[in-house]
Amino acid sequence: MTARVEVYSSSRYADRPMAVWDDQERLEVTLVEHQWRDPNQLHFLVQVTDGRRLHLAYDLQADHWSVQCASHIHRKDKELQ
Repeated sequence: MTARVEVYSSSRYADRPMAVWDDQERLEVTLVEHQWRDPNQLHFLVQVTDGRRLHLAYDLQADHWSVQCASHIHRKDKELQ
């Protein structure tokens, strides 16, 4: 599902996700458990204020975010530098 994600950015876009919007509710990211990238996307495995673990993915070419429940995520990709 496409998502609205607030991020902290320094010299590059999306250094760290800060919050995710679920309909009208803003869910603050309380913990970034893991982050990685593949050639086309940035990925973040996060915990949010309501206790859920989410997988956030930013598509670099399409310029959009997606969000999924993270219960099925296996960390296999390389870490972000």
